[in-house]
Amino acid sequence: MDEWSDFTERNLTEAEKQRRNSARLRAVADGVLQTSCNDINRQRSSADLAVEMRVNELRDAKEKLEDHLNKVQHHPVSTQAHLRLNRDGMLAQLFA
Repeated sequence: MDEWSDFTERNLTEAEKQRRNSARLRAVADGVLQTSCNDINRQRSSADLAVEMRVNELRDAKEKLEDHLNKVQHHPVSTQAHLRLNRDGMLAQLFA
């Protein structure tokens, strides 16, 4: 019976050791998962901010290009009007 008692005691001791090891392993795994989750959230926030900044840059560039296009499109009309005025003024001087 002494042998059975020793066997049971060793089993209980080993089972408790395995339980503690399992609890430590779960704690480490939880820590790794939490750290990974925090890293992913930080990366997502950084990516969101970078995309938002890029969208704003593109929006500003588009507005500047549209303004420049309007000026360029208006310039020939303005130049033609000036040429007509100059021509009319010259013709008026010639026939006056």
